[in-house]
Amino acid sequence: MESLSVPICRGPVPWQGLLLAVSLLNFWSLPSTAQLAIVSTNAVEGKDVILRIRNKPPNAIGFTWYRGEGASYYHHIATLTTHVKVYKTGYAYSGREKIHSDGCLLIKQVTQKDTGIYTVVVYLPSSIKEIGFGRLNVYVSLLNFWSLPTTAQLSIVSSNAEEGQDVTLRIRNMPPDYIGLVWYRGEGANYRHSIASLEFHIRTYRTGRAYSGREQINFDGSLHIKRVTLKDTGIYTVVVYLRGSKKEIGFGRLNVYEPLRWPTLPGSNTTVTEHKDSLVLTCYTNAVYIQWFFNGMNLRLTERMKLSWNDRTLTIDPMRREDAGNYQCEVSNPMSSADSEAVELDVKY
Repeated sequence: MESLSVPICRGPVPWQGLLLAVSLLNFWSLPSTAQLAIVSTNAVEGKDVILRIRNKPPNAIGFTWYRGEGASYYHHIATLTTHVKVYKTGYAYSGREKIHSDGCLLIKQVTQKDTGIYTVVVYLPSSIKEIGFGRLNVYVSLLNFWSLPTTAQLSIVSSNAEEGQDVTLRIRNMPPDYIGLVWYRGEGANYRHSIASLEFHIRTYRTGRAYSGREQINFDGSLHIKRVTLKDTGIYTVVVYLRGSKKEIGFGRLNVYEPLRWPTLPGSNTTVTEHKDSLVLTCYTNAVYIQWFFNGMNLRLTERMKLSWNDRTLTIDPMRREDAGNYQCEVSNPMSSADSEAVELDVKY
């Protein structure tokens, strides 16, 4: 086996010093079961590829795909809304992509320029949405760099955590005959971003340039990170070494969130005049997901109601008598949720 060593800024750590006992805490709505993700995929240049969704919610009503990491307007490939049968393409559409009815993304005749992270946003009823990430690797030949996975694609289980907690990044589809591995921060196997390496056959553990003193590779290959911070958010890479000088690579994402602050709506009682006044309510919060309620029920938007791009501000213009009642915002991130105090609105006519 070729050496797993990377340029080292700290010496070897004794095998006996490895920590085994850890706990796993598993960006928009809170996933009801497992984390939404795109199945990372390898492909040969010129072939057609389908990027599939893992842990897709069964009640999905729409999908938006993006190139790169995050839901950027300028990286939008296409959107499919299944309940009204609407299909739209975006800035990043090349003419080779198509979203299937099950939400997966077909890319025809892939090129090496298609290599990289992809993002999917899945829309659910009641204005709820979830986000997932995955990677496509396109090679001239799958055998001239990383070995072709013998079963399912190697990947890191993407995870969510609250700032200050301990997290374990686990490996999905780990080959049974692995003899060592290296973990990296960021996308790709760059030695400057090496966290640590573990070689089982010679029982050697080394830390790299990106080691902060809080990371530890466990015996099962997972990476334990103590007291995560917002700076730990991002893509992680693992390279797994096999016998015969073969190796596989996998990617995954860690999202770290601030502890949720209690949401507030300004004022306690508001009086407006029908057909004359408008209303602007802002939900002050650090949460990534906001849901509005009217008289204890999900708010159904009308043509007179608009939400800001981040859903934090609700505008009603003009006001009508049927708008009188209690307004409230519920906020959440994948770790917790909270409700604001209700604002009572009175409409004079």
